Amino acid sequence: MSFPCNQCGWCCQNLDKNKLYSTLDRGDGVCKWFDTKNKNCTIYNTRPEICNIEKMYHSTFSAIDYDEYIRLNIQVCQSVQQENKLPIIQI
Repeated sequence: MSFPCNQCGWCCQNLDKNKLYSTLDRGDGVCKWFDTKNKNCTIYNTRPEICNIEKMYHSTFSAIDYDEYIRLNIQVCQSVQQENKLPIIQI
């Protein structure tokens, strides 16, 4: 199982909601590498580890089952998308 990102951009446009992302915030809550027009990351292939769900699992969250970790991330993502009336990520 891998994380099925639908590239809604919410996580890249609300960095001010979590202090862990403060170094990426351009000052308005949006990631300095996020292209707001095209809704994509301009450095996706070399993005920081904190922006990569799979890499974060291996470096930080490997104490829990991988599939459970992915399911938890999907649940949070779907909840945020629903709350903000965005396209819901599908599994």
